[in-house]
Order: sequence, then C-alpha cells, then structure tokens
Amino acid sequence: LRLQVGAGLFETQSSRPVVVSIPADGLVEGLRLGESEVTGFLAGEEAEGSLTVVVIEPGAPPSIPAPRPPARSPTSVIGIYTDAYEEADVDTLAADFSEFGGSEEVSLSATDTALRYEEVGFIAIETARRPINAERMSHVHFDIWIEDRVATGLSFKLVDFGANGVFDGPGVADDSEAEFRYDNSGTLSPPRLSSGRWIAFDIPLAEFERGGSFDVGPGLDEREHLAQYIFGNGPSAGPVTFWLDNFYFYRDPTLP
Repeated sequence: LRLQVGAGLFETQSSRPVVVSIPADGLVEGLRLGESEVTGFLAGEEAEGSLTVVVIEPGAPPSIPAPRPPARSPTSVIGIYTDAYEEADVDTLAADFSEFGGSEEVSLSATDTALRYEEVGFIAIETARRPINAERMSHVHFDIWIEDRVATGLSFKLVDFGANGVFDGPGVADDSEAEFRYDNSGTLSPPRLSSGRWIAFDIPLAEFERGGSFDVGPGLDEREHLAQYIFGNGPSAGPVTFWLDNFYFYRDPTLP
C-alpha cells in the first residue's frame, strides 16, 4: 500500500506505526497486515476527520484460464475479447481517457489469454470505428477474476453512439447509455463477488434499456451502435485490479 496524504499541508500521525508508516514526504506505506487510523494536524491542532488504512495481503493472479464458453452459431455471438469466438473489430482495449494503472495481455495456457487491468477506477474498451449491432443479441457475458483481497463492487456500462456514430454525450443527440452496478447486494448471478476465482456474468441486455433495472445513464434507446464498454470499480472504496476474459454478446438459443 502506498498513499499520498498532503505532505507540507498537514502533519500526519499513524495510530499504529508498526502497521502504517508515514515519512516526511507524506507517502503512507503499509508495513504489515493490520489496521491503523491516520489523523492530520494543522498548526498543532487536530484536523476534523481521519483515515482508516487497512493493510491486507496482496491478491493472487489466476493460475488457470476462465472456463471455455460453449459452442455457438457464428450468427448468435459477437466476440469482443475471447479466444472462443471470432472477435469484432476493436479499436482499443484501454481507451486513453480510462483511469487505471496499467494493462497487459497474459497467456494462461497454450490456447487462452486474458487481460489484466491494474488499479482501475474505470477502463473503457471501444469499437467506435465500427460500432456493434447487438439488437438481436439477448445477453452480454464476461468472466472476471478480482485480484484484490477485498472485492466490494463492480460496474459495467454500455454506450451507444446512435446512427451518427459520434459521441455527443449522455442524452445528447442520439447517444444513450446504461450502467450495471453490482455491490454484493443484488439478486443477479453471481450472488457475491469474491477474489481469487473466475466469476461469470451473464446479463440480460433488456435490463440496460430505458426503464430496465440498470437504466443509470438514463438507459439505452437502442443497441445498434454500441461503441464503448466501460468496466469500473462500481461502489468500491478504491481502485481495483482485475482480469477479464470471454467478453462477448450472445443470443439465448432458446429464443426464436
């Protein structure tokens, strides 16, 4: 753990210096597992409020690939990032405006790779040059491995640029968007987030439509020009490091 806390403005103090150290440069550093309360002093007077720092064990990366997706008809699936299906034309797997510490593609087996995103506030994948028409698809699927020991939230946003193919902004011109937020209190599968294992999400696209369960944004008007797919830390207290694999749209085979 390394956290900057206003060096030069406040004098800071750790309630447990053996757990959390605060050198003169204000860079908080975790020394061992445990918890410490950090308080600030200005001109000798204790400042209002404090910061509780919890030092935990670093998370573990995946040692096995995500489960292989089932065979599907090419007309019933649109791959974004997956080794199982043909992938669409993706502009970037980490757009410039994303807030994250870094990314890399890692081989987990002879036939499978996954994306590792570090210290993510949010990460945007884009298909703006050739937007995705997912109107006939029924679900979006992705597999997530959360590397952090504490897994408290996740968000996933779909952005449709509309027929003009240009990002005008949420609710402007023909743009629309909706966001799925998961904080371990929802009813969708999986029932709870946890670290150190692959978690499969299968989300009905109808829930992203205006009036659906995930109409934060305020909801998709259509799914014919999808251009951005944004993963974030959701209601989490801070950046999250996670792995992504098998990201695709598909049509439920039981549908006509």
